[in-house]
Amino acid sequence: MISVKEYTPEFFEQLLEFCKYQKDDSKPSNNMWSEDWEKDSSTLLYILNTNERFSNDRGMFHLLYDDENIIGCGGVYISDFSPRVAIAGVRTWVDKKYRNLQYIKNYILVENKNWAVKRYVDVIALSFNYYNKNLIKLFTKGMKLGTRTENHIFHNNFNMLEFPVMIRNTPQWVIYENLSDYRFDWESIKIKN
Repeated sequence: MISVKEYTPEFFEQLLEFCKYQKDDSKPSNNMWSEDWEKDSSTLLYILNTNERFSNDRGMFHLLYDDENIIGCGGVYISDFSPRVAIAGVRTWVDKKYRNLQYIKNYILVENKNWAVKRYVDVIALSFNYYNKNLIKLFTKGMKLGTRTENHIFHNNFNMLEFPVMIRNTPQWVIYENLSDYRFDWESIKIKN
């Protein structure tokens, strides 16, 4: 049975084993595991243990389970550039054998959006690095197919920036949903040429 749990330190050892198992030759998997994760600030385990991005009221990290086994994860946090914008789908990962089952869409991102809505955030966004920005196509395809319900991210509206922005010192391509009448000025964090 598929379920989602909020990450707490009691799940650390299980998450550590999951991250270790996910390591492969792909660049994104470098963010999941490093033998030196305690010093490697790009890894998920380092972030969960040393920084408050996903703690207190600042953010939440979710674990996706198939029965008692972690099969995926992903987080959401209040952005550093505006308290009215939440960044969702952060450090999202799903085990290879579950990747085509839309578990990110139907579980992780639903929980991320629920967290943001409960905090009265005005905008929820997903951001993509240069090596995974091709994933944006999956969201635009899903919008055309009309497969989103009220609890899904992008049910109310879908917006895509035509330019990259700087988030946490990294160029990012962004898609977002406005959850209120407020409109964030994305130009304010646009990468200047």
